[in-house]
Amino acid sequence: MRATSIDAYQLLHKGSEALAHAEWQGMRVDVE
Repeated sequence: MRATSIDAYQLLHKGSEALAHAEWQGMRVDVE
């Protein structure tokens, strides 16, 4: 169970980073 929780946390963290990066890219495109 602990391993599953860690995997889920890492996946969520990576997803958050990817989402933030995508939003930043989108903002840059909109500005330019």
